[in-house]
Amino acid sequence: MVHYQYCPVCAKPLLHLLYHGKPYVECEERHFLHYETQSVGAAAIVVSQGKLLLEKRAVEPGMGYWGLLGGMAEPGEQITDCVVREVLEESGLHVRIKKLLDVQGGHTTCVVFYEAEVVGGELVASPESMELCWFAPDDIPLEQLAFQSHRETIMTWMAGHELED
Repeated sequence: MVHYQYCPVCAKPLLHLLYHGKPYVECEERHFLHYETQSVGAAAIVVSQGKLLLEKRAVEPGMGYWGLLGGMAEPGEQITDCVVREVLEESGLHVRIKKLLDVQGGHTTCVVFYEAEVVGGELVASPESMELCWFAPDDIPLEQLAFQSHRETIMTWMAGHELED
């Protein structure tokens, strides 16, 4: 969380105000306004030959636990481009988004979940991953996932996936 004390344009002290009970700061000259918002990220259930790709995280949060591939959107980046980029960076795989699965918000982050299929590339772990592994739906380590939102999304996907088979 960023705590601004002075306007970055005119250097005057900022006014600390409330809007519907939520704090924000504003320059009295109206040069600057800041309030806390959620960051936006994306993650993918990457599927190939009936298996789902997970990474064992090498970084916090969730270091040592499994997770979906994904990350935070860069300024101005479309969320669909974000998930494709993140999968490529973390796995070396090129993917095509098949469908939107879910959108989940939390205290500081909103994550958009997609199902994606591999269309190219070569599986190579990035420095963010201890390991990459393909799991059959029955073998997914649900209790070893880093994030509750990943667990919920995978379980929902698995329930729908069973209906399609």
